[in-house]
Amino acid sequence: MGRDHAHHGPATPGARPDRLAEPEQVAVRLSRWLALITTVPAGALALVQGMRDGTMSGWLVGLASAVLLATVLLLALWRASTRLQAAVLAMALTATAWLALVHYGPILGVGTLIAASCVCWTFFFGAAGMIGGVGATLIVLALVAWRSLDGPLGPGWHFITPPTVLVWLRTWLTVAGSTIFLSGVIHAVQGRYRKLLEAEIEARHAAEEATRARDEFLSLASHELRTPLTSLKLQVQALGAEHRAEDRVVQSLDRQVRRLERLVSSFLDVTSLDVGRALVRDTVDLGALANDVIAAHDLELRRSGSTVALHVPRAVIGRWDRALLEQVLVQLVGNAIKFGAGRPIDVTIDGDDRGARVVVRDHGDGIVASERERIFERFHRGVSWKHHGGLGLGLHLAQRIARMHAGTLRVDSEPGAGSTFTLVLPRAGDEREARVQPVLAGAPAVPTPT
Repeated sequence: MGRDHAHHGPATPGARPDRLAEPEQVAVRLSRWLALITTVPAGALALVQGMRDGTMSGWLVGLASAVLLATVLLLALWRASTRLQAAVLAMALTATAWLALVHYGPILGVGTLIAASCVCWTFFFGAAGMIGGVGATLIVLALVAWRSLDGPLGPGWHFITPPTVLVWLRTWLTVAGSTIFLSGVIHAVQGRYRKLLEAEIEARHAAEEATRARDEFLSLASHELRTPLTSLKLQVQALGAEHRAEDRVVQSLDRQVRRLERLVSSFLDVTSLDVGRALVRDTVDLGALANDVIAAHDLELRRSGSTVALHVPRAVIGRWDRALLEQVLVQLVGNAIKFGAGRPIDVTIDGDDRGARVVVRDHGDGIVASERERIFERFHRGVSWKHHGGLGLGLHLAQRIARMHAGTLRVDSEPGAGSTFTLVLPRAGDEREARVQPVLAGAPAVPTPT
């Protein structure tokens, strides 16, 4: 991938990103601060030394001016594109190295500047920058060597031994070898990094496309299934009206239709949240809502042998999305019935001025530590489908709905000690609890099965 084609967002087919990758952005930010901390003071000290030693020259003034101008530009362009800032940095470093070479001669510090400038061009501009930076530096070095044979070029040359042709040749070869080696290593590392980055972007894009296609299929399939399912449900209800309500065949058909309806609804709920369903806030009495949800599970409770006790010490009323919260309560109560092993289930609802809390506790088998966080993942199932039905979407949806309300949903569980799911919901705006009588206080929400 080319130097200009690395980015960190989702890739778009056919698009060619124009942002530099993160390492270049970090390097530009670092150079900006180094310019203030080290480069500007170094340029000022060079001027002071030139005035003290009598070695002041136009080359030295140009060097200090280049340093100051580059620093000002880097600070002024801090919101500009990374490519523009990188170009300013590379040109300033190159100009500083060349001016230092003419003023001070072939000394170690100048060699370091030359190597740094070549590495800078390679790091930011790839193979083209390496060829251009190294080539131009070697040409300038050769010209300075040729011109210096007639005498020192700058005042700083008086402090070094006048280099001969052999010294210049050795210096030129050393600079050529070191700059090409360093630039080549940087280019190879950058190339490898960019290939990995490109592969990551392509893999992410493929995953997003697969997810989009899957969600589109689920949405389409769910809508197509809902029409015949509604017709089937009406026929089962009509059949139940013609026969005795206790008929086992009718009850079995009704349970299976309800189960299929829940599965289809789960698909639709996932796709509706994925496309950004907005909250529809309304005044909700959590105690009354929970009572309705528990009553709707009457058949499941009778079949499982569990009982549910709803505890509402005081009415908890706020502005939330009623339909979405009903889904959360349906999931939590349904899970407690499914995994409660026929033991009692406690649902407690309480709140204060800051928010509300819903706690659903069962006394079933519990959840092992390795599964406690994973149970909220999409399509994750903590148990085998052979023993318990479901798609692994319920808790995922419940947690997403809690987060849509800026709330949380967590689980506390130990194997053999049951599970406790806690839903915390902040209040919308300045809502306060209404001073009304509780819906229920410790009484069973449904008759105890016999």
